[in-house]
Amino acid sequence: MNETNDRNGSAFRDPAQTAGGSGAFAAPGAFAAPGAPADSSRVFSLAETVFAWLCLLFGYLFFRVFPLFDHPLGTAAVAICLYAVTLAVLLAEKKKPDGVLPILAFASAVVLSVACFLCGDSLLRFFSAAYAAVLYPFFLTAWNGHRLERGFSDLVFPDFVRALFTCPFASFRAVFSACRGGKKGSGVIGKAVVGLLIAVIPTVVVGSLLSYDEGFRKILGSIFTFTAADAVSQLFSILFGVLLGMYLFGAYLTSADKKQVGRTTAELCRDQAERARILPSITAVAAVLPLLFLYGVFFVSQWSYYVSAFRGVLPEGTVYSEYAREGFFQLCAVAALNFFLTALLLSFLKRREDGRPPVAVTAAATLLSLSTLILIATAVSKMALYIDAYGLTRLRVLSTWFMVVIALCTLIVAVGLFWKKIKPLPSCLAVAVVLFAALTLSSPDRLIADYNVEKYLDGTLKSVDVELLGDLGDDAIPALLRLADHWDEKNGTDVKTLLKDSSGVELPREYRLTMFRIAVRLDDPAPDLFERDLSYFLAEKALKDAGLKED
Repeated sequence: MNETNDRNGSAFRDPAQTAGGSGAFAAPGAFAAPGAPADSSRVFSLAETVFAWLCLLFGYLFFRVFPLFDHPLGTAAVAICLYAVTLAVLLAEKKKPDGVLPILAFASAVVLSVACFLCGDSLLRFFSAAYAAVLYPFFLTAWNGHRLERGFSDLVFPDFVRALFTCPFASFRAVFSACRGGKKGSGVIGKAVVGLLIAVIPTVVVGSLLSYDEGFRKILGSIFTFTAADAVSQLFSILFGVLLGMYLFGAYLTSADKKQVGRTTAELCRDQAERARILPSITAVAAVLPLLFLYGVFFVSQWSYYVSAFRGVLPEGTVYSEYAREGFFQLCAVAALNFFLTALLLSFLKRREDGRPPVAVTAAATLLSLSTLILIATAVSKMALYIDAYGLTRLRVLSTWFMVVIALCTLIVAVGLFWKKIKPLPSCLAVAVVLFAALTLSSPDRLIADYNVEKYLDGTLKSVDVELLGDLGDDAIPALLRLADHWDEKNGTDVKTLLKDSSGVELPREYRLTMFRIAVRLDDPAPDLFERDLSYFLAEKALKDAGLKED
């Protein structure tokens, strides 16, 4: 039995030991414990007491860097520190990870927290921060073995919902008991904080009395300068930060003590899932056959037209823009619809006694998956032609990424029809997380700017859309400076001089737009430290290397 639980007086007993003391694992998800002890009677270790105070601090800091996409450095720092401190507390309490899943969850959360700083796209930053935030309770339940079922289970979704919305509230008020340092409130930290709170009023009074001295008053004014908006913002952060701190520590304590939360078990979830399998095989096949017929007619009639994309040859009488755009988003929509339809049918399909789908359904689902992969391959090849001719945009990058995700998930579902060891839901989630991390870490805006400018400079692209580059923010500044150097060399000009005065000089429109974007960036006020990201620092370095800003 866990030493910490013994020390804390927990009433939890290992289900296997309860059953007969064999020491073997009990049935997955079977919680035999009557529940953990009340928080008021629990003795907290020094590490847990410190962690309780830090949870309140992290709650406050979370709302100081809110909204998350506007404070990339602050968001990354808070998230990484939270996970690092939590890991240190778990190890200090001698709690070992329950398998490899919590380690992967920890790694993915830290990587995407770092991505908040590395990526210049605010939307991707938001989703990265949101992932790290909502994964935290699941990481704790997985680490402490408080899940419904161990390993890469297909019950990951009810596990996640339980960890996010139920477990933290089972110990929601425990943070205050932990902050006191134990049952009797004799903790050193708690006493120190009480003393500081007592000192607030006399300190304010003494400070106001000593403010008769002008020098002392100026010093206080420089330290404690608050506007009404600052006061409201701080109050908001404190109040909601306390609630978030209660939530964070509650998630830790419930999983650490393995408190019984509700009556949900793995067996109950599987029983409910089995009851939902009401779709007869003949109905599933009938739902798929009309689609397969349409795809057959479509592929036969349009094969020569669409297969041209794989050969990199345009059909006769078409141009790149027309051929690449025509039908692309329709193909994407149809492919996504196919994937979700296949997953839905297999979820509600009645299975054989061995748990496998009937042969007819397996064949129909395989053909539907194959059609989906062909549609995706066609759409991606058309997009590759379009990118090769006209460069990258955000929409082209994101739509291609989405198609790759759907293709891999479709492949997983198809393989799962024949290989029972494949768990489609956790496998698809893992693929989506890995590909999203790769997308965010690549910083798409920087990739777009660098790709388009490099292709223009080497003659692959006939023109470059400077307005599009300007919308990419700091990520485009290094590329715009390379573009300015190219036009300086071509026109015998100097962008540093022209930024001050370009009157009377005939220049291409693209060159003037480039100078305008650079000038706007030079005039922008420097953001606060926590609002900065890697794109800002790279743009600053590029401007200094070009001699446009001083060190």
